Amino acid sequence: MEDRQQTNLVAIDVGTTKVCTLVAQVNPEGRVQLLGYGVTKSAGIRKGVVVDMDLAQEATSASILEAKRSSGTTFNEAYVGFTGDQVVSKNAIGNASLDSSRPITTDDLYKAQADAGTPWEDDSDELLHVIPLGYTVDGQACDNEPIGMHGGNLLTKHHVISMPPAPLRNLKTVIEGAGIRVQGMVLEPIASGESVLTDDEMQRGVAIIDIGGGTSDIALFHRGKPIHTTILPVGGHQITNDIALMLGTPYVSANDLKINYGGASPNNQEEPIRVPSVGAQNSRTVSPIELNLIIRARINELFHIASKRLSNPELKNLMPGGPAGLVITGGTSHLQGIARAANDIFHMPVRLGTPEGIDLMPDSLNNPEFAAASGMLLWANKDLKKKKTALNLSSNTTQRITGWMRNLLKV
Repeated sequence: MEDRQQTNLVAIDVGTTKVCTLVAQVNPEGRVQLLGYGVTKSAGIRKGVVVDMDLAQEATSASILEAKRSSGTTFNEAYVGFTGDQVVSKNAIGNASLDSSRPITTDDLYKAQADAGTPWEDDSDELLHVIPLGYTVDGQACDNEPIGMHGGNLLTKHHVISMPPAPLRNLKTVIEGAGIRVQGMVLEPIASGESVLTDDEMQRGVAIIDIGGGTSDIALFHRGKPIHTTILPVGGHQITNDIALMLGTPYVSANDLKINYGGASPNNQEEPIRVPSVGAQNSRTVSPIELNLIIRARINELFHIASKRLSNPELKNLMPGGPAGLVITGGTSHLQGIARAANDIFHMPVRLGTPEGIDLMPDSLNNPEFAAASGMLLWANKDLKKKKTALNLSSNTTQRITGWMRNLLKV
């Protein structure tokens, strides 16, 4: 295998229904280009968190091995997605006192960013993202990073995301047990937004719901940044369970019914559907309307909860006009009529989101089920660029100080 460890972008999405590993590189034009992938059935994961270490590691290792084989590369580090209803997100203010005689530097921004995370330092939760939302210098709001400006006080607003350490350690242990170092972690609805939202949607303000197998991951973007994130412990598995319970059919059969005949809105199909019964009993038939009513009840519940999460007073202050629309993605978004069901509750434009922004993606990955994994690659590319820029700035600062010291010693 060719060793491309220095230039590879690797993303691992350990989900409730599947484990997906994507391997990519950045081409000369600066675009992310897929090299290979590995997708395996998940095990040992429930509602986004590890519940069986051995099973989860086995499934993850299989996905990684397939990705290495498919891409013809080897790698030992990756960006990893995380989710779960224990994720906590808040918006916080950071403050830094400045020397107004000198221009504001990147270090000043980092100081304010660290201050925004201070309320969580004594908490048992682990800080995962501190994302800058806006800057104010001496009471004057700035459109972009105020580097080079002068002022005596810098205020920054950040979206801060944390999670209890135990589920994170379990996930990292699974990844490391598969021979991979965790290079960075990305909250999955933020990753999904990276891959399915347009720049215009992110700027104007839009909500995204990634409905997976075990969770529904929600994010609200405005001015290009996530200003709110929340995780609901409801997903496609709950819909399948409802079908199995209400129709008295095995779980596997219920999932087949959902995929092959299910929808989130009534349809005009009249031909009865044959439903296997539990045990040795004979199968029976149900109407498509009966099946879809079961699905619609759970979908409506999910959207009503999501609507409440997106309607709190703080968000109205951050985005007075509310989101311009809603984008639904994730594996469960394949349900026929789901956009119409969402529109009935949110009363705003709704569309389905598929991954964009990655070259050489096969048709099998160009669907909403892989929105989060695709977005992790895009996030990784941006994150590594930021780290490289910060490293260069630090190096330049060190060189300037060293030169100043040498000149001083010459005198």
